Amino acid sequence: MAYTCEYGVYRLPPVPVVELVIGNPGKGTPSLITKGIVDSGADCTVIPLEIVRKVDLPFREMRDIKDFSGKTHKVAIYSAKISITTLNEHFVRAIGIDAPHVLAGRDVINHYKVTLDGRLKKIEIV
Repeated sequence: MAYTCEYGVYRLPPVPVVELVIGNPGKGTPSLITKGIVDSGADCTVIPLEIVRKVDLPFREMRDIKDFSGKTHKVAIYSAKISITTLNEHFVRAIGIDAPHVLAGRDVINHYKVTLDGRLKKIEIV
């Protein structure tokens, strides 16, 4: 089954976005559906702290990470169950930070074949 979505046009240039289901991997608490920016440059997924709290993601550890400029930051890592709406769910360790958007990193998107069609501003995931 394929998932197709138009790019988000709330940023310029438009960015590939997907609808994600984020939940607590160990509890029966309700999952949350939200849009996430597909970021093939991110090693792991980033989830805003507001969502971390809403779905009660379990804290795992503090870890040092480097951003694209090489600067080191200490961040909190949480366990999460994530799926692209109609596709299989995966368990990841995601970064929880005070951010406006979810970034779906390679820990999620590498489970799929992802096609970006920049001309038509669409993303297809199989």
